[in-house]
Amino acid sequence: MYRLQFVLALFLAAVAPTPSVLATDILTNRGDLARTGLNSSETILNPGNVGSPAFGLLYQDQVDGQVYAQPLYVSQQRITPTGGQPRVANVLYVATEHDSLYAFDADTGAQYWQTSLLSPGESPVSSDDVNCTAIQPEIGITATPVIDRGANGTIFVLASSKNNAGTSFVHRLHAIDLSTGHDRLTPAVIAASTAPVSRPANTFTPIKQLGRAGLLLLNGIVYTCWASYCDNAPYTGWIIGYRELNLTQAVVLNTDPNGSPASSFLSDGSGNSIWQSGNAPAVDGSGNIYVATANGPFSPSIADYGDSVLKLVPGSLSVADYFTPFDQFDEATNDTDLGSAGPVLLPDIVDSGNIHHHLLVQSGKDGNLYLLNRDSLGKFNSGSNQIYQELPGVLSGGAFSSAGYLNGSIYYGSQGGPILHFQFNSQAKLNSGPASSTNTIFDFPGATPTISSNGNGNGIVWAYENNSGQAVLHAYDATNLGTELFRSSDLGGAVKFAVPTVCNGRVYVGTSNSVAAFGLPSTPGISTPGSGVADDFNNDGKADLLLENSATGKRAIWYLSNGIFQSSSALPTLDPQWHIAGSTDFLGNGQANLILENTSTGQHIVWILNNGIYVSTIALPTISNQWHISGIAGVAGSSRKNVVLENTDTGRHVVWVLDNGAYSFTVALPTVSPQWHITGVADAPTNNQAHVILENTVTGHHVLWVLNNGAYSFTLALPTVSPQWRVAAVADFLGNDQADIVLENTVTGHHVLWILNNGSYSSTIALPTVGTHWKVAGAADFLGNGQAGIALQNTITGRRVTWILINGGYSYTTVLPTAPPQWNIVEH
Repeated sequence: MYRLQFVLALFLAAVAPTPSVLATDILTNRGDLARTGLNSSETILNPGNVGSPAFGLLYQDQVDGQVYAQPLYVSQQRITPTGGQPRVANVLYVATEHDSLYAFDADTGAQYWQTSLLSPGESPVSSDDVNCTAIQPEIGITATPVIDRGANGTIFVLASSKNNAGTSFVHRLHAIDLSTGHDRLTPAVIAASTAPVSRPANTFTPIKQLGRAGLLLLNGIVYTCWASYCDNAPYTGWIIGYRELNLTQAVVLNTDPNGSPASSFLSDGSGNSIWQSGNAPAVDGSGNIYVATANGPFSPSIADYGDSVLKLVPGSLSVADYFTPFDQFDEATNDTDLGSAGPVLLPDIVDSGNIHHHLLVQSGKDGNLYLLNRDSLGKFNSGSNQIYQELPGVLSGGAFSSAGYLNGSIYYGSQGGPILHFQFNSQAKLNSGPASSTNTIFDFPGATPTISSNGNGNGIVWAYENNSGQAVLHAYDATNLGTELFRSSDLGGAVKFAVPTVCNGRVYVGTSNSVAAFGLPSTPGISTPGSGVADDFNNDGKADLLLENSATGKRAIWYLSNGIFQSSSALPTLDPQWHIAGSTDFLGNGQANLILENTSTGQHIVWILNNGIYVSTIALPTISNQWHISGIAGVAGSSRKNVVLENTDTGRHVVWVLDNGAYSFTVALPTVSPQWHITGVADAPTNNQAHVILENTVTGHHVLWVLNNGAYSFTLALPTVSPQWRVAAVADFLGNDQADIVLENTVTGHHVLWILNNGSYSSTIALPTVGTHWKVAGAADFLGNGQAGIALQNTITGRRVTWILINGGYSYTTVLPTAPPQWNIVEH
């Protein structure tokens, strides 16, 4: 069958347990629990295409408030539009300071729903209410939410509000259904107290506490972190955890329970907020939680931890270790707190002696870059800091931003300075000076970078600039920040601490009243010259046909233009036991290659072609001949491809992940009755995920498996028809980057086209009826317009034709050469 090109997402089970790698969804602040800001599975965007004129603004959706929270991305999510039917789509979730949560189609910008988290008779908190203009004019949802995909999936959101009289203030933690936008549970009202209750800030007071840092979901507990409004006393730092199953309170930590010793800056003993410029708490591989506190009292013997990095035991939140600068009291007095940025955990840094170092990077208003050993943070020493490494004053102006990481490099953007690129040396220490820097100077609050890469290559540093009050998106080559790849025009009002979200070929940024999406105008699956379209062997942007002779083992390519035969070329001859199972661009170089399987021996190989000419062979695993290839997967331009196989005897299904045409690893899919078989594998719109279409040859049932990150997620039912009907081809017939299905009736010769909308059946289009000796051999984009046509062959006479379709409707027929019936068009 014809397969639209796609990528099965890289599988977490097959990679090292570094939280930062191979993200496909962005479900939490900065994309991973380490808070590195790195998405190393970005296979679409690279320095070449981001730096080209093709990259730019795709759409900009208006919202009802400032977008302080980072937009979150969920691929292949079941979504129920307001007043509409459920469907599957890539969804972008955007929260605003007006206490609204939006669900947008991440690819098109279409709005699915908007939910207000205000109760009747409420409004967002105003900056006047709290006597603080740090966030103005209103304060609603500030902390980045966190998502648990679960069944339909849940997004946990922290919202602040007041009654309309302005006499009562409240913070609530909501558990919102990702599909409908409705509360799944009764929201939890944030409340807490700790001993001694005589201290003025030891009872949680909503009008004094701001939920700024992103939410953390860990081991079934949602952790909220609390700062203050402009240091308006009394306040303290809190971490308050709630069980995600029922939103009951699970744990409380007060970082300043005794308020001693007080500084002249906060003479009542208030302090120790958890700001982190919006960064959520970080988590290491053992589940330990890391936060940084702001200015305030420091006395660890009585559990006061001002200006400190804390290592917390999950569940209990007891302090397992900490680091506090030697000049902490001066920092508390002068409001130069350490917690103006958030901790970032690095993957193991290995020195020349093969010693693995477990490091954390932290900075603050003092402008120092602190590199801490997570196994021994360094605690407090009054004379000097006893820590792994310190680069004093390298972050001019102080850091109100957090670090990014890629491939042995740290990226930091302090206020009033450029983004700096620091590299580790062979001693696993940072070089004292930056390796490169941006030419752009970032005013307050600087920039917290997001980084995209494909593994360790194609690194791009993305940065959000507040340029005289206007939001601007920048992209830099990660190997040399002096090379700016892209700079947007002004996008509208800027918001502080905004973080770009980069995922699946798109970049999303929030402004004071909108969310903007950037990317390339062309999308995976569209036929373009040199794009690696599976059936385009001469790179003219139009599909060709493969044929093989079942008697002799000869193989050939028919080159077509607009579905009309032009010429042919021969491929190597193999024993007829060998069968071409499909074609795709295995090397990511824009050239279509072939994969073959031996139906007797179970051998599998890849043929590398150059403009349709055989070049070389790559051997793949040999397995039982009960297994057969039923689909091939891969986004144009990527060297990572996947092969879907099914066992016709046992009903088992697996995916082989290939890299540059070579076998890498296997991922299991569900096992079902052998009555079911895969009839097509298709891309969901531009999100690098897969649909697998199956039909039951006995009952006539049809279903679509939705995969998420390569693993089975859920099933969508398609129509049930008589078993006389069979799925004959799967392709994009409307040019909307969505798969549709051609069915043919093996008894009557009828043909129909099922139009799908995000994987769900939408409507039927009738196609011509022909004699039953005519069989659909596949579907492909013969015109190069993104809309597929159909290839047919007569099993008796050897005649062949293409049906040219326009928007799914039959338009005309082109006649192809007649060849002996043992020559068969390879299903594609």
